[in-house]
Amino acid sequence: MTEQADQTQLLPEVDMEFQCRCCGHPVCSETFKVRECDLGIGSWHWYGRCESCKAISILQIPDDLFRYYGGGDYYSLQNSDAGSAVGTGWKANLLRKAYFGRGPIWSLVANAIRANVNYKHLHSTLQVTRLAELPYGARVLDVGCGAKTAFDQLNGLGFSAIDGCDPFIKNSVNRDYGTIFQSQIHDLKPTQKYNLVLFSHSLEHTEDPVAQLTAATQLLNETGRIAVLIPMGDCAEISRYGACSTLFEAPRHLFLPSRQSMNRLIDECNLSIVATRWHQSANTLLRSEYISQQPATERINFSQISAGLETLMPPNKVEEIKQLQANWHNSAKNAAVGLYILTPNPKR
Repeated sequence: MTEQADQTQLLPEVDMEFQCRCCGHPVCSETFKVRECDLGIGSWHWYGRCESCKAISILQIPDDLFRYYGGGDYYSLQNSDAGSAVGTGWKANLLRKAYFGRGPIWSLVANAIRANVNYKHLHSTLQVTRLAELPYGARVLDVGCGAKTAFDQLNGLGFSAIDGCDPFIKNSVNRDYGTIFQSQIHDLKPTQKYNLVLFSHSLEHTEDPVAQLTAATQLLNETGRIAVLIPMGDCAEISRYGACSTLFEAPRHLFLPSRQSMNRLIDECNLSIVATRWHQSANTLLRSEYISQQPATERINFSQISAGLETLMPPNKVEEIKQLQANWHNSAKNAAVGLYILTPNPKR
């Protein structure tokens, strides 16, 4: 690794106070100096690991944070041109039936279809909705959805009442099956409550996760659930790459929880875990490896790197990363991303 990797243990060059965004603890045990790599801005940002719960939090949120969402250059804010991610053919109809049927035969059919159809990001969306056990006609709220993400995929699966909210989009977007509101979750006033509130790689973009989860709970109907897909600050990828890990996504990710801190957050919000799943992407490992090989003076712009990162690395390094991905995927201890399906506890 280059001098970039050495930034992990440096102390801040300016006076910054630390406060964990997960538990409020005022002391950090480790600091990370992380550069912005997604839009080529190249700015540097300090993060600290909480001494108590081991979560990682940004020390200072930039005053111009909206700049780092890039006026459409940031991937989640680009308008979707995919239409229904599932499509309208016989395979799509079978997939819908398999999803809502839930029986063993339909599950086998769905697995066979998924194995032969390359729907980008569909598998994770399908996994979330199946684990949440959503009924036909379920109402879904996608928080921090940008202008696309799971919206079209959910509609393609047969969900016809889908809303979203994101404060960083330019304006609200109306669809036949719902609205993406330019707003925070706290400002929503839905006419009906939701079966599922989904935080798909969005909770880590917020300053106060307790407030977000509390607001989500208030928007659920009697059988509603919350799904959180989130990068983990105590994963093997960060242990390996430190400040070079692309999971920081500096400065947009304001915190990265640990397994311990997620359990604390869930308990503080009077929620219970229904199910968890663990995911490790080879792509994030490739990005982290790429960052670690670049000098600290280099501006990195992943939005402009069109070639596959595999082509920019020696074959033996690519194979090493693929092996790491295989070892860490589905690992409750090591995987980079956690999926939590949550349900409110009875009122205390």
